[in-house]
Amino acid sequence: MAIEFARVQYIKRSDGGNACRSSAYNERTDLKCDRTGEKFYFKHRDPTLHHDVLLPEGAAEKFKDSAVLWNEAQAAEKRKDAQEAKELLLALPSNPGLGLEDWKALAEEFAREHFVSKGVAVQLDIHTPHDGEINVHAHMLITTRRIEGDRFSEKKARDLDPEIRTMKGGQKAVTEADRWGVMWRDTQNRYFERMGLDIRVDDIGVYAQKHEGPVRMRTRPTEADERAEATRAANEQAARDPAKLLETLTQRRATFTELDVERFIKKHVPDAIERAAIRARVLSDAKIIPLLDKEKGIFTGRYTTQEVRQEEDLVVAASQKIATQRNVIDLRVARAVADRRTLDSEQRNAFAKATGTDGLVIIEGLAGTGKSHSLTAIREAHERTGWRVLGLAPTNTAAEGLRQSGFRHGSTVHLELFFQDKGLHERTAAWDRRTLVIVDEAAMLDTRTYARLMSRAAETGAKVVLAGDDRQLSSVERGGMFTALKERHGSVVIAKVRRQEADWQKTASEAFSEGRMSEGLRAYAERGFVHWSQTLEESRVRLISDWDQNSRERPAMNRFVYAGTNNEVNRLNHDLRAVRAQRGEIRDELEAECVRGKITLGKGDRIQFHGNARRVGIYNGLLATIEKIKETKIQARIDNGRLVEFDTATFKDYGLGYAGTIYRGQGKTQTEVYALYDNIFAWNAATAYVGMTRHQNRIELYVSRDLAVDEKQLASFMGRRFRNEASLAWATREEIASRQEGKTQPTPSEKQVPREQTPPARTPEEIKRTSRAGGKKVETQRYEELKKPNQEISGKGDTKARSDEDKSQAEKVLTFRKDRDKDKDRSR
Repeated sequence: MAIEFARVQYIKRSDGGNACRSSAYNERTDLKCDRTGEKFYFKHRDPTLHHDVLLPEGAAEKFKDSAVLWNEAQAAEKRKDAQEAKELLLALPSNPGLGLEDWKALAEEFAREHFVSKGVAVQLDIHTPHDGEINVHAHMLITTRRIEGDRFSEKKARDLDPEIRTMKGGQKAVTEADRWGVMWRDTQNRYFERMGLDIRVDDIGVYAQKHEGPVRMRTRPTEADERAEATRAANEQAARDPAKLLETLTQRRATFTELDVERFIKKHVPDAIERAAIRARVLSDAKIIPLLDKEKGIFTGRYTTQEVRQEEDLVVAASQKIATQRNVIDLRVARAVADRRTLDSEQRNAFAKATGTDGLVIIEGLAGTGKSHSLTAIREAHERTGWRVLGLAPTNTAAEGLRQSGFRHGSTVHLELFFQDKGLHERTAAWDRRTLVIVDEAAMLDTRTYARLMSRAAETGAKVVLAGDDRQLSSVERGGMFTALKERHGSVVIAKVRRQEADWQKTASEAFSEGRMSEGLRAYAERGFVHWSQTLEESRVRLISDWDQNSRERPAMNRFVYAGTNNEVNRLNHDLRAVRAQRGEIRDELEAECVRGKITLGKGDRIQFHGNARRVGIYNGLLATIEKIKETKIQARIDNGRLVEFDTATFKDYGLGYAGTIYRGQGKTQTEVYALYDNIFAWNAATAYVGMTRHQNRIELYVSRDLAVDEKQLASFMGRRFRNEASLAWATREEIASRQEGKTQPTPSEKQVPREQTPPARTPEEIKRTSRAGGKKVETQRYEELKKPNQEISGKGDTKARSDEDKSQAEKVLTFRKDRDKDKDRSR
């Protein structure tokens, strides 16, 4: 299980602590302390799983030697009661499918983010548990001074020290800066999300707890023990505090059950009678909202909180305001763009709605249906009529895709909102009524981000187009608002698959999108694209052999390999590169240390970026081919044709790019795909849908019977769903009572489209029915015009006649808006 445990202590001389002793123990080596003359012997202990010394930029290489590092660190301390080092202990996740490579990557990412990047050195050691326990853990021994070249700085790095705050009554509590467990939890969750794993850190507590590991600290009780006791007390107190408990339960999910409450309390309160009393207080809290089935009006066993419901209501209210903002796009321009872009009927439907008068438009674009082509046409039509168009996305990969498709302003949602909130309009102009905000992969946004986005658009009068697919991967934090919004405002669906070449493949992709895994798998199995082996190792070997043969026969073909876990991705990358090296296709090799560990690179190698360097055009998720290596510098050509350069001595966020996790595949297209079914937890309905629809030409799936005994079981495993739904998917008692009394009619959200089925594309008649009063006639006329190719309308009159018609439509809309504003003034 992944937990958020982290414990910190100081190695203090006054308590008998010795940094050299701690270093030797952690590394399992022999080491002499120059300060005391003592020799410490720990080579006889169980060896470490991993040892490394992480140095900040500019530090001398001599400090890679632990003996040099800690003897010089001790020499820099003059006081008898000096703190020689800080030690952080992290519990590493023991979930199935995770291994040493994952633990190394997680620990190094945490160390670099919080310590190494801030100038201090970290000795990192990963230990196996004693007596066969599963608690693998990482020790980080951290210098208390920064390293400046070949020496330690004169001043302590006190700005990195956490603090303890004394509360009323003398109780000690950990401040935000000391919530190492919370920061460790966030690092793990980001990693799991990045790797496409359906693992989330167990909500072990509001604060980091005391670790009950097999090895006790080797110095007598210190301030660290006080910290551990303080955090234990804080967690116990939090478990008794309904507000804190509810905040924790709803951080990642909008709803919870009594069992969720019980699990949380049980971790911190040992007495069963007291737990029952606490549970009763929590469930009777005034902020708790029981949730009912919308149709039957019966209790579902789920709850939410007023805070969560209010945040979701804020999104809905802002969306209603945006939707009523009327806009006018020149019909001639829109029709010309639609014809030039050769949009088919579904894409033209989406285009017509997005260039119509509505302020909010939602487009459901299933995987491989040409959604991006439609968004490009929508952007062009608005830009040609004087609008400023922003292309936003939750991830850098999706944002880069928007930039490559022609969006002059393509960014992540979070970065754009940051600039807007801070008023940094030299970076991006303020939104106004002539701003169109297009959000791609909108189903991946969490509720908090939706609240910021929609509130900003409602305040400024910006128009919003949301495009996404809620059957694919969703947000880590609580979410589900894309589904809630489309149920309230309706959506235009682009469901016809275009990515795959063969008709049977397109049908299979539709089956995967609808959750019909058996049908999708059967289509590929019948044609020989599902390969069974007895073990995972045999499946891996067969995949590599097939990749080798196919890449020889079709060397120019674009191909990629997907797996569910980072451990398998690393192994596949290593083995696939070895195939190319053996064939003599890699030259001018260089050994480099990157975020994935030490790797060998050469001219011709495929690489993938795992971080950003915006100044040189590097973004997380991009794939590239190395073209030139000179000393530590690499020139690589991104798959979109752009050339980038980086120095391996300073930029570490890259790795081999022959294979990747399914999470990184969302939004991408490859000609040939190879997929290794390597973990039953990593492959579910969302990841299988994404993984099995990335290809244009072919996909080869490799499965071992030690993970799934047959095709039926494989389909069952792949069909598991992990939904992140908004609380609005259910009703409150007040809403049910109000409806029964006849005060309100059922809202659109109460007529939900089952997630297991693909919603049909709306017909012209449906669009007419959902057009709003006042603008209905104009919207209908525009839709009827735009849904037809230009040549079908050319006989209606000359250019001047069409121009007069457009002016007449615009005047009608403007008249409607003036009348509406007068009505509002009178109502005030």
